[in-house]
Amino acid sequence: AGNNGPVCVGNSLSLTSSTISGATYSWTGPNAVTSTQQNPTVSASATAAMGGVYSVITTVSGCSSIAGITNVEINKITAGNNSPICIGNTLSLSATSITGASYAWTGPNGFTSTDQNPMVSTSATSAMGGVYSVTSTVNGCTSAVSVTIVTINPSVALPTITSPITYCQNAPASQLTATGTGLKWYTTPTGGTGSSTAPTPSTSAAGTTIYYVSQTVGCESQRASISVIVNPLPVSAGTIIGTVTVCQEQNSEIPTLDGKASIKIPAESQSGKIFRLRGKGIKGVRSSTHGDLHCHVIVETPVNLTERQKELLREFESINDLNSAHHNPRAKSWMNKVKDFFG
Repeated sequence: AGNNGPVCVGNSLSLTSSTISGATYSWTGPNAVTSTQQNPTVSASATAAMGGVYSVITTVSGCSSIAGITNVEINKITAGNNSPICIGNTLSLSATSITGASYAWTGPNGFTSTDQNPMVSTSATSAMGGVYSVTSTVNGCTSAVSVTIVTINPSVALPTITSPITYCQNAPASQLTATGTGLKWYTTPTGGTGSSTAPTPSTSAAGTTIYYVSQTVGCESQRASISVIVNPLPVSAGTIIGTVTVCQEQNSEIPTLDGKASIKIPAESQSGKIFRLRGKGIKGVRSSTHGDLHCHVIVETPVNLTERQKELLREFESINDLNSAHHNPRAKSWMNKVKDFFG
């Protein structure tokens, strides 16, 4: 048994069998086709439903042969695609596999291809959505056009974030947050596998670390970046070691972090008075400018006095009592110190 296929949809479909003297023929096939002709014409305008297996039995003098079979191929093509897809995803098309066929695709933006299953793009845009068409040709027979509609979903907005986030080195850090649906957290701007668990930044080392987060609403959005800045701890101001004797009303040198500086202590300066030396302190954490150095004045009460020194202090005490509030704003506390030495 045989046929004239592959047959294009709309063309004539016929079957054939061997010539046997005195034989009768009995054909059966798809759609309940039957015929007693040796070489019947199934249809002058074939449809896709007419494809399939046909069988014929010959009978001679009451004896029937084993059924002979033939498979009819109707050149009908079906187009497809992998949409709906998201912007930025791969867009591919597909067509029915037909032995010996060539293919011709057309689509939006002047797209053409002769592949059976072409890849339109590895990063689809919204402009790539629409109708794509394909035909197949076998032995000069071109199929009817088959179409497939590609749907490109719109892009998704970025999640709402707060950036930058600042910490001091070694300070406790909180888990990062963002506002969105189906959040995914990454450590790289592209690629990698997202996590549904937000990270908690490390503050053990100073510097800037960037984290990324997307949201998924049908499609996954681009990634928003969150900068976490860890500021270093201030540099130690160091220790100035030594004893400096400073006389009132005289210019004296005192040690600073950058050498010595001149200072003049006015007369009548009280213990606890603070003098500021501008630009003599340490540098700022993120600045080349020096801060100020604060000098605290401490007036010590004399110890191990001689009898004559004690006598003079008693005399001074009696004179001071006459107008202590005017001349000695800390008179009470200072005199209490003096009395401590006399018991």
